[in-house]
Amino acid sequence: LVTGFIEKQFSFTRMPESLALTPDGSRLFVALLTQEHSPFWFDQEGHVGYIASIDMRTQTQDREFLITEDPYDLLATSDGHLIVPSGSGQHTHIKVFDSLTGAETGEDAIWQTSRIALHPSEKWIYAADNTSSPSTLARYDLSTSGGITSAWSPEYPMAHRYGGNVWVSPAADLLITRGGDVFTAGDTFETDIQFV
Repeated sequence: LVTGFIEKQFSFTRMPESLALTPDGSRLFVALLTQEHSPFWFDQEGHVGYIASIDMRTQTQDREFLITEDPYDLLATSDGHLIVPSGSGQHTHIKVFDSLTGAETGEDAIWQTSRIALHPSEKWIYAADNTSSPSTLARYDLSTSGGITSAWSPEYPMAHRYGGNVWVSPAADLLITRGGDVFTAGDTFETDIQFV
C-alpha cells in the first residue's frame, strides 16, 4: 500500500466478478462467471459458475470448483461456508455452499443481482436488490449447518432509500445503505432494520 508494488498476481480463464475474504483474512474467494448475467437466464436452465480459492498465507490458488449458481455477490464465513446470490433469472435463489468442496448446503429465494452484507455475528446477512424500483432490503438467517432462511423485510419498504447496496457497521449495530439512510441492526424483528 505504500509503494504500489504488485506482490502477487492471479490470472483466470473465466471472468472474475466478486471477491470475498474470510473474517480472519486467511482465505480469499473469487467468483468466476461462465456467461454474462441475464434476467432471461432462468434457474431451470442450469445456472453454473466457479469459485477459486486462494490461501492468503502462502499466496497460492489451491482449488477451483463448480457451483450450481450464477454468482453475483459473494460472502465467506468463519465456519467454511460461501453465500452466493444469483446474478440472473429475475426471481431466483441465494445459495450456501461448502467452501472446501463446493457442495450446496442451503438455498432460499432472492431477487437477481442483490448485494449482500454479513453481520459480524455471522448469524445473519442483509440483502439489497438493485434491479427493482425502488430497491428493497431483506434479512436472511444462517444456520451452522449451512442453511439459509428468509427472515424479514422492513415494514414500510417504499419509505426509505436503500439504493441497491448495504453495509453493516463494524460495531454491528447499524446498517448503512447506498441510498444514504441508516438503520438499526438487531436480533429481533422489532429491533432490526429500523430507520435511524
